[in-house]
Amino acid sequence: MALYEVLENDIHDAEAYERYKAAVTPMVKAAGGEYLVRDGAIDVLAGDWRPSRLVIFRWPDRAAADGFSSSPEYQPLKDIRLAASTTKVFVAVEGFDAPAAPPADDPGAAAPIYALLENEIHDPEVYERYKAAVKPMAEAAGAAYLTRDGAIDVLAGDWRPSRLVIFRWPSRAKMQAFFASEEYRPWKELRESVTTTKVLVVVEGV
Repeated sequence: MALYEVLENDIHDAEAYERYKAAVTPMVKAAGGEYLVRDGAIDVLAGDWRPSRLVIFRWPDRAAADGFSSSPEYQPLKDIRLAASTTKVFVAVEGFDAPAAPPADDPGAAAPIYALLENEIHDPEVYERYKAAVKPMAEAAGAAYLTRDGAIDVLAGDWRPSRLVIFRWPSRAKMQAFFASEEYRPWKELRESVTTTKVLVVVEGV
C-alpha cells in the first residue's frame, strides 16, 4: 500500500534550503520516493488551514518512507532541513498505488492539480452511496484518487485530520469543469447535506 506524506514548512534560510533540495531529490528517487508537489501555487477553497508552501511525497509503502527517513545518508541533510526551516504540518496517510500522472500532450500544458480534502461525515450510509457513485464519474473525467479513508499518522505539527482524501486532476480546468457539471450537481448537494468540509486545499503539482 502506497504512503503519501504532506509537508508544510516555513523556510527561513533559503540558500541552505536550496542546497538541501538539490542533494535530497536524487536520494528520494533512489529510495523509491516521488515528489508530486513542491512549491506549487496553492488555493484555499474551504477551511482555516492556509499553507504558504506544500510538499507531497509518494512512497511505495511505509517501509520505504521509514527506511529513507532513518537512513544514515539522510541524517546530515535532515539536520540542514531542520536548521533552515520550521515544520508546521507533517502527516502521512496510506493510499492507493495510483498510476503516474499521464504525460501532457502539450509540452507547455499546465501541471497536474492535487486537491486535499478533510471532512466530517454525519451520515455514513448516505456518504457511502455518494462515494460509490462519484468515484467512477471523477475517474472518467480524468481524476485519480490517491488516498481515501487510509490510516493517518501525524509526524509533526498541530493539524490532526481524522480523514484525508487526496486526488489528482490533469489540470485545473478539468477539475473545475467536473465540479461545475450538471452530472455532479445532485451529488454535490448530497455530499454537502451529510458532511462538513474542514479543509479543501488545491495545489499545483510538479
